[in-house]
Amino acid sequence: MKRRPTRSPASSSPRQRPRRAGSTRRASAFAIPTEPKDVELDFGGRRVRLTNLRKPFWPELGVTKRDLLQYYADVAPVLLPHPTIPSRPD
Repeated sequence: MKRRPTRSPASSSPRQRPRRAGSTRRASAFAIPTEPKDVELDFGGRRVRLTNLRKPFWPELGVTKRDLLQYYADVAPVLLPHPTIPSRPD
């Protein structure tokens, strides 16, 4: 089994996937602020409190809770419109 080399602290930024030719980047429905540690946002008439946004989720990659939530917000417009898989008969 091959071991992946570890990354040095100098290269701890998240890896970026190369874009395909002709691809465009969609803007997310909303942007989660980068500065505050906690934030309250309105979603569909409800207040949602996002806390501890600086918490490291994958420290070796430099990914925080805010980064993960922003990713979810970015992909939601593409994923949510798809129908769910119908249940199988018993």
